[in-house]
Amino acid sequence: MNKRFAATIKKIIAKHDNLEEFEKALANDETYHLKIENAPYMPLTIEAIGNHHESGLPQVSVCHYGEQNGDLMRDPEIVFEILPNDRGWMMTLYRNDYMNFDRSMVAKRNKDGFPVRYRVDNFPTLWNSNLRHQRFC
Repeated sequence: MNKRFAATIKKIIAKHDNLEEFEKALANDETYHLKIENAPYMPLTIEAIGNHHESGLPQVSVCHYGEQNGDLMRDPEIVFEILPNDRGWMMTLYRNDYMNFDRSMVAKRNKDGFPVRYRVDNFPTLWNSNLRHQRFC
């Protein structure tokens, strides 16, 4: 689970906006959007994107957007489902439009739709370090 990454994202939100609004949106299946400019780095976008259609768990998208030929390009985007009982954030989707890469990290869901097995990826650990180093938080 990505508890460190979740803590970093919450710290970023608290620095640039209202963490209570973000947490309220997650609790009420509402949307939330925050775009942070931090030159010379790509803008960082954090969104509560509603509950997953199978699990009913809140989802968060964290993304750097670039532009190519007038189109927004994710570089990268990671979608997390927030697990109940403060068990952390589970990465469920990784996308990078520049590399034409889109991968679901969930290999299986239980009868209630909760993710029970997923591919392990170390990218959130690296990205967490980069976001801190680039002083987003």
